[in-house]
Amino acid sequence: PFFSQHHGRQLPTELLCVEALIIQNSKQSGSRFSALLIVSSIRPIKKIRQRINLHPHARTANQMKINKNVQRSQHTLRRRPSSTSPNLLHGVRIFLFTLICLLSAAVVLFSAFHSGKYITEVFISRTLRRSYTVAEMEAHFQCEEAFASTRSWWTSDQWREVRDLYRYFAKKNRVGTYQMAEDITFDLSEIAEPFQAGEEKGRGLRAARDIRKGENVFRMTNNTIVFIDGLTYRKFLFALEELFPTFACDIMNWNWMEDLDDDGVKFGIAVDLSDSNLVNTADEEEDVNVRCGELGKEDSCDMTFYATRYIRKGEELVTDYDDFVSPSHTFDEMGL
Repeated sequence: PFFSQHHGRQLPTELLCVEALIIQNSKQSGSRFSALLIVSSIRPIKKIRQRINLHPHARTANQMKINKNVQRSQHTLRRRPSSTSPNLLHGVRIFLFTLICLLSAAVVLFSAFHSGKYITEVFISRTLRRSYTVAEMEAHFQCEEAFASTRSWWTSDQWREVRDLYRYFAKKNRVGTYQMAEDITFDLSEIAEPFQAGEEKGRGLRAARDIRKGENVFRMTNNTIVFIDGLTYRKFLFALEELFPTFACDIMNWNWMEDLDDDGVKFGIAVDLSDSNLVNTADEEEDVNVRCGELGKEDSCDMTFYATRYIRKGEELVTDYDDFVSPSHTFDEMGL
């Protein structure tokens, strides 16, 4: 009531209720209870304290006690020390920072160790691959295990992927390999088809239709490739092995050494990236029904093959490897 008397206006009910509770409870329970009530209602009590200070005539003993409790409570709120010591917080920060640094260093060292180990392994592996012989590559690719069971022939999609791989590979290794022709019009599938020729021979080719004597059975296209150095040959086999495991074994089984000039000075490793690789060699000379060259021009092979006689549909196509394999050069001359 004395607030209304001195100010000449009605105060908010909230302030009057808080002031009345403070005065009443301070008489009953002492300043401690008043201070707790002041802290819990600090905003309206702050206004009460300001008005008490403005009117010294209205100060009673209890009001003075309330004022002191308010000041003490606000001072405590402003100056309340942290529950955690600053020195302790500083120590925790230093500990966490040191721990993070140690963990980061451990990760860096671990990564460097394994990276260095991996780089060393890759370097050693690549160095060994540069010196692999054909026998060592066959062991590395586990060719003996691959040929222990019946192998199927390659699908047209697989051949397409292998040819795409070679074209990409040839762009990166222009010096060591090239395609022996640019012709892409010949389609072997119209004349021959793959089949299982028996346990001893394995895969082979047979006539997909009747073939006339002298008819062209196969000729060199851009699928016929040659490697003129051992390193490029090795690199291609390892690249092929990543694409199709054990396919490198087939390539090594099908490829041959070929003279690249009439004098036999230039030579390389040739292979055809098509089903023509499946043609087997004849056990007897009289069994040959496909020869390298043209009818009447047998002395010039030029990787063109013709039918030496009439061949019925379903009959196996066999040739003589000596017609096109170089008799004077070996894989040893290419470091293989």
